[in-house]
Amino acid sequence: MSGKIVVKGYTVGSKIDQSGLKKIHKALDIKTGKEVFMTLTAVRRGRALNALARRAAQSQKLSLPSLVTAIDHGLVSDQFFYYTHSAVSSFPLEQVLEQSADEVERYYSLFRYFLQALEVVDYIHEAQTTHRDLNTRQLRVTSKKQLILEGFINSRPLSEPRNLTSIVHFPYMAPEQLLGANADKKTDIYSVGVIFYELFTGSLPYDSNYAKLEDFRNGVAPNPTMHKIDVPKEIEAVMMKMLGPRESRYKHTREVINDIEILYSKRSLWMKMCDLSASVKNLFTAMR
Repeated sequence: MSGKIVVKGYTVGSKIDQSGLKKIHKALDIKTGKEVFMTLTAVRRGRALNALARRAAQSQKLSLPSLVTAIDHGLVSDQFFYYTHSAVSSFPLEQVLEQSADEVERYYSLFRYFLQALEVVDYIHEAQTTHRDLNTRQLRVTSKKQLILEGFINSRPLSEPRNLTSIVHFPYMAPEQLLGANADKKTDIYSVGVIFYELFTGSLPYDSNYAKLEDFRNGVAPNPTMHKIDVPKEIEAVMMKMLGPRESRYKHTREVINDIEILYSKRSLWMKMCDLSASVKNLFTAMR
């Protein structure tokens, strides 16, 4: 996209982020005088555009600060779909975790943010829908140490065409989706499991759809010790249950939350003090 961007009702400012066909700009809502962020995606009329519009409208029925939802949405020059959302500055979770003082702090910070992500996914599921396009890049953290989940407004179909999955690697997609199954709670849980696996080990569980499908057909779950030998048994068990065969996978996000909370409760006193400090700072910020 080049040149000046004109959207009725908004003054569109500078670009602040870009990923593939998606760009995010600062914008001013002329009517309210409030600054917002505006996400623009290059799209043609048809199924993809209709899917984006449906997801944007659906997101407007959800109300959770940790989930990026649309304030407004529409078309720009008949070529780009846009939606506006709250202007909240954030940083990639991976970048935030890299700033940890040591490995122990990093792991417990990961648990804390991962629990927040699971709560958002659980909220989505309780609203009788799915995210269906979860990946690590969509987890971001605000300056108040609150996690934000992006990507709910997406054009991902309920099921992926088989001819596409044979040539494009979908590392976060559940294997049954690669075989044509629809997205549901269990496929979201699988995707979140891939995120947890990647953030904990530094690697994705599979480097191809073929390898993933072979394990799926054989009823095998990827073991995180293949990429990191010192994974605690309790964490290994949670990951493998998230990434396991469909029939043995977690049925509900709340079950994952309960198991992660048990692990997180074992964090050190120093980490508990850090959590308390963050909570107090957030309280005083909210009171201002």
